Order: sequence, then C-alpha cells, then structure tokens
Amino acid sequence: MTIDLATVRLDRGVHTSRDGPLGVMEAVAWFAGEPHTSHPETVSPVISAFCQLINDRVGDEERQRLVGYIPRLVGTKAAHGVELRRTMAIADWAVRVAARAALRSAGLAEAADDLGKLPAVTDASSAQDAAKACANVQDAAAQAVERAARATRAAARVSRATRTAERARAAERERGNATVKEAARLATAAAAEAASGAASVWTVAPGAEATARAVQVVEAAEATWAAAVHAAVQIPVEPVDWAAALDRMIDVS
Repeated sequence: MTIDLATVRLDRGVHTSRDGPLGVMEAVAWFAGEPHTSHPETVSPVISAFCQLINDRVGDEERQRLVGYIPRLVGTKAAHGVELRRTMAIADWAVRVAARAALRSAGLAEAADDLGKLPAVTDASSAQDAAKACANVQDAAAQAVERAARATRAAARVSRATRTAERARAAERERGNATVKEAARLATAAAAEAASGAASVWTVAPGAEATARAVQVVEAAEATWAAAVHAAVQIPVEPVDWAAALDRMIDVS
C-alpha cells in the first residue's frame, strides 16, 4: 500500500503505526518505501531535523504545507560537503533573514542593517564573523529591552494612578513593545548560536559528531525563526517564512 499525499494528515510527535496521522518524516519514509520510522535513510539529516522541528512547532493548518515537500525530501541525503553547505545555508538564513526581521519588527533598524550587510555565511571564517556580529547586536537588543521595561513600568504606574482608558491602552502598548524587543533579543542570541555552531562544524571530521553539531545549528536556526515569528505577531513588519529556509537547504548541491 502506498501513501496518498492527497489525504495524509500530519501531526506532532512520533507515531507507532501508519494507521492515522503521521509526522512529516514518517510520511516521507512511507513515500520512499522505507519501513515506518521518523528517521528515513533517504533524507538529509540536516533537512530532516529542520522539518521535524517545524512539524512539531506549527499549527495543524500550517503543518500541512509540509506535505508538498514530501516528494522533494526523498533522496536529499548527500555527501559531507553538501551537508556542510546546507548547514552554512541555514545558519546564514538565521542571521541575515530571521534575526534581521526580528530586529526590524522591534524597531531596531540600525542593528538589522548591520546583519543585512554581513557577507553570506559560507565557511568557518564568515560564520565566526556572523556570530560576533550577532553578539554585538544582541547587546544592543538587550539595552532596548531594558529601556522598554522601564517605559512599561512607568506607564503602568501612571495607569494605576489615573485609571483612565487612554492610560491603560498606553501601558498595554508599552508592554507589547517590550515583548517585541525581548523576542528580538532572543532571536539574535539564537542566531549567534547558529553561526557559532556552524563555525564549529568545520573543526571536526565527517561523521556522527559533525552531524550532531549540524543538527544543533538547525535547532538554533529554528529558535531564531520562532522568535522572529513572535516579534512579527506583535508588530508585523517583516514576516519570515520557514519554507524559504527549507527551499534553500533542498536546493544546495
């Protein structure tokens, strides 16, 4: 029996059988003719890690977008050099797309521009430079968080003292502003981790350790995206789509 992509429903987590909803990697294994597993041999471990994180993070409707990728994921497992380039690609996306978008949502345009001016992350040197830039930007974001927190406390005090609807709305706006800036700080911290991790992958020989480090880069990149999404929910300046990162990794050769 073959999988019917027109009717398959994706769900969070790991499933013991094919008699019901599946995780995206379980669906890929079925499509590829492999035994039931959440770690199909045919899929790049870097891409697989990213897909599983998205599968478990997003809502039911958004998760179904992964169904369209199932045929494209088959056969993506490749030699170490390709997987290394994929790791650089996802780290680059975390820094120059996701973290930058979070900073723009937080109104930190100068910091966002600093990341946008970085060269692409393609090797250990550019990854280290990106990690340093993210660390510097994170400091700026942390200062913005503290300023927003002070403004929030001040607005709350005024609201309690005056008890007017206008002051209450002002206090709520300040709380939202502080939330966005904290999301931007978290995004830059995760992006720094992704870039630093990408640099470290170059220091180990091909094998299990390199794969484990690459997966950690993917996890940090996904955390960057999640923080950017949180910032965009509050102030939708520049939404970030996970599919762009997945397309980028699949297209690496």
